Amino acid sequence: MKNLSPEFEFNCPAEEISALIDGELASDVEAALEGHIEGCPTCRNELNDQKGFLIALSDTLEREAPIDLPENFTRSVIVNAESKVSGLRNRRERSAAIVIGAALLLLAAIAVGSFTGVFSPFAIAAEKLLALGGAIFQVVGDFAYAIASMFRSILQTQTFGNAPTYIAISLAIVLMLYFGSRSLRRYFRSPGT
Repeated sequence: MKNLSPEFEFNCPAEEISALIDGELASDVEAALEGHIEGCPTCRNELNDQKGFLIALSDTLEREAPIDLPENFTRSVIVNAESKVSGLRNRRERSAAIVIGAALLLLAAIAVGSFTGVFSPFAIAAEKLLALGGAIFQVVGDFAYAIASMFRSILQTQTFGNAPTYIAISLAIVLMLYFGSRSLRRYFRSPGT
């Protein structure tokens, strides 16, 4: 219960009206509030509005009829849910689920292992492989850039008046690419590299 002093001055206390309806006020404060409500039309309207709301709410809750469900309601809900859920019905879905599960398991193992240092040799090997791949990519890119630059400079300086000159230059470029790729393959196949 709220305990307020009897000297409490009421300046249209809306929240105290709710406490009055709920019976939460001390008797002296309740008497003072009732005296205020008799002389204040605003508080009297608020009290009547709150009482009307509570009566309407109580009446609505009492009149609410129970919902009649069909006898097979649970069964029909289960059948409907099972028909709309696509489980792992065919082999492709099962294999996809297994692959996804294995990938998640591998990621979890890597995450846990990276915190404990178990996978540090694998991380070092992966780092070196990525560095090697980057170097190979850089060499191939530089080679392609050099050939494109040479081809562009040849085309800018030469005016091809006849077809045999154009064919000869194109053939030379193709032969350069062919022998360059063979020498690169031979280099990477040779032992000790």
